[in-house]
Amino acid sequence: MSSSPRDRPVRTRPSPAPSPGGDPGALADRFRDLLGRIREMGRETTVAGRLRRMVELSVGLTRAQYAAFAVRAPDGGVERYVLSSADTEEVATIQLRLTLHGVDGSAHLRGLAARTASRPEPAAGRRRLPRSPVLEVPLQTRFGLYGTLYVFGSSGAEPFTADDRELLDHLVETTALGVDNASHLEEARQRQHWLMASAEVSRLLLGGDGDERAVWREIAANVKYLAGARTVTISRPSEDDPDELEVQVASGVGAEALEGRRYARAGSLADLAISTGEVQLVTVGDRRGVHSDVEPSIGVGPLLALPLKGRGEVHGAVVVSRPLGEPAFAAADVSMAEDFATQAALALELAETRSARQLLEDRDEHDRIPDTLQDQVIQRLFSIGLSLQSTAGEVLGAAARPRLFRAITDIDDTIQQVRASVDPRRRGERSAAMTLLRTTVLGLVDELEPDLGFRPEVVFAGTLDTVVDAGASTVVERVLRTALQDAVRPAGAHRGRVEVSGGGDGLTLLVADDGAGLAERGTAVARLWEQAADDGQIFTVERPADGGLRLRWLLPQG
Repeated sequence: MSSSPRDRPVRTRPSPAPSPGGDPGALADRFRDLLGRIREMGRETTVAGRLRRMVELSVGLTRAQYAAFAVRAPDGGVERYVLSSADTEEVATIQLRLTLHGVDGSAHLRGLAARTASRPEPAAGRRRLPRSPVLEVPLQTRFGLYGTLYVFGSSGAEPFTADDRELLDHLVETTALGVDNASHLEEARQRQHWLMASAEVSRLLLGGDGDERAVWREIAANVKYLAGARTVTISRPSEDDPDELEVQVASGVGAEALEGRRYARAGSLADLAISTGEVQLVTVGDRRGVHSDVEPSIGVGPLLALPLKGRGEVHGAVVVSRPLGEPAFAAADVSMAEDFATQAALALELAETRSARQLLEDRDEHDRIPDTLQDQVIQRLFSIGLSLQSTAGEVLGAAARPRLFRAITDIDDTIQQVRASVDPRRRGERSAAMTLLRTTVLGLVDELEPDLGFRPEVVFAGTLDTVVDAGASTVVERVLRTALQDAVRPAGAHRGRVEVSGGGDGLTLLVADDGAGLAERGTAVARLWEQAADDGQIFTVERPADGGLRLRWLLPQG
């Protein structure tokens, strides 16, 4: 079990002694300056910020020329550098001095120089510099050696003193405590972000809000953002050729050029992840993938391949690359990304299972349709036909007309039943739309009841389930709100009725009240007329003989 920073033994030391010939007062001033700067460093809440401040302070405290902090890589090499300067020429000079000191981090420094300028490496990076004094101080965290601070004096300058070393030791130890705390905080925040991304992908897959490719894009975009990636690709075995992998979606650098690309499966990083079911890590970019084939000016650095492992198989692989010079993927990064990929794969399997079950239900429903037509619809049509035949000779008589009208109405209802039987999925959509419509109307009436001073009667009638679609609730809510707020309320009504009905013409909204006439609400009525004209719908106003007003809005079917 790892210990917290406060549990780690603190190395005690005697009060710093001055260098031979040094001024004790000057040393005390330097320590007071160090304490003040350490307090300023405490405002930094990120690992990168604390390391940057440490490097900057080390130059000022020792009157050095340059400083560099080498972050240790998992393999013992250098993962990245934090430098005291971002100037292109000074970066090249620091690189040369590190090399002369026996420290190699050329890949990261080349990437850093490429990002700070596009011109060739300056002459300062090629000429041979005289050796300069250097101080080397390791930074230890609770997990072991985190990296090493290198402080370089000017060429030909006097060596650093024991006082300089003492100041840097205190600075580095304080920074180590801050790095421990900041690392823990950053890891917790990052894990929370990965969990939120996983929940969003699961919601998209299980909620049916988008197609499969849209979900793949969401996965790629989340990984790119959370991993600080250059490029992210999701590859799956090609359906046409099992020896090839196909990039389903891509995000980041070269995404458009990579999507849909096929490449040889053998030896690729994605195939290693798929065939072994294990995470694959590459410290520096290589040619076993397709990321380096696009935008070569933006070099490929560390690579990570994550298998999309479900319960029974590996569905594909997510390949993530960072720009050249960026840090390798830490163990915490890999663990969180792997959990995310696994959760996404499981959600995909659940969505596929649900789709397969829905397909079986649809097939069963289609098998049931002939029986439904035979037992219900066809028998009704036959009965109606007999009724019409029996009245054929009486068409001109007044007694035949009601029967004929009833027969026609029955035929219309039967047609609606055929529609519902033939397309059960559409019937399910109608049912959901009906529920939304009822909730919208009743909720709006509840909302406006206090302003109206009474509660209008609400009625749903006719064959609403055959004419309501997903957009009907929005239109009805807009029209009903205008009618009740701006037309009914100013008229001083005491009673009202809201009727939503469906029929062969479409969906009709009727708002009736016992209020004053048209003059008191002409503006609202005019606005409703304009809306109806703009939307291709029909709006009429009726003035019953017993007073009040009726506003009728028709949404034509189809």
